[in-house]
Amino acid sequence: MMRRIRLALVILVAVVLETTLLTHFDFLDGVPGLCMLCVIAVGYEDGPESGALFGFAMGLVLDLFLITPIGLSALSLALTGHLTPLATADTGAARTSAWASGWRELGASPAAT
Repeated sequence: MMRRIRLALVILVAVVLETTLLTHFDFLDGVPGLCMLCVIAVGYEDGPESGALFGFAMGLVLDLFLITPIGLSALSLALTGHLTPLATADTGAARTSAWASGWRELGASPAAT
């Protein structure tokens, strides 16, 4: 319960900082992506499912402040949160999620379909 409250506060603080303060920092004609860094950190630490859920929640809140279509940031951050831990290696082998292990049991890869 306490962890969910902390993650909700991280979402709130990151979105407010990114949409208000960090918009004034131009680095090579771009804005620092604090929300993306938070999603990558949660996905790396807690795994693909938690990263995707956190990324989706962060994206929905971020979409409320942007002029892009609603759900666009949610989709991109959810995919980032899910794919980041799968692409990082802990012990020489990439982590897998329950979704990817289902493909492995069938003898197929998700990219082949």
